[in-house]
Amino acid sequence: IEYDRDPPAGGIHNSDEIPCQAYDEPIPNERAVHSLEHGAIWITYRPDLSEGDVDSLRSHARRAEVIVSPYPGLDSPVVVTAWGVQMPVESADDERIDEFVRYFINQTAPENLATC
Repeated sequence: IEYDRDPPAGGIHNSDEIPCQAYDEPIPNERAVHSLEHGAIWITYRPDLSEGDVDSLRSHARRAEVIVSPYPGLDSPVVVTAWGVQMPVESADDERIDEFVRYFINQTAPENLATC
């Protein structure tokens, strides 16, 4: 499946969403997009990010609607995605990540408030 951006922020997806949590391995785009359709936020990061930075990002997954996973080939160290909206950032400690999460959870998705 081809998307208009990488990682995708919407579009064709699998019928199975992926549980919102932190992952150690990349996850299928089609499943993450289904969770985005339900109002989730997907935080992706370069696999070579430091362990401390990854731990910082994983802390966002304590929220029930957030997925965190590595994503090979990112142009920026971290990309935060909601349905139809995306923000690249240069640092895992960027305060805008939390602002993005709080603002966009269950805001832009076609099936807001569905299970993640």
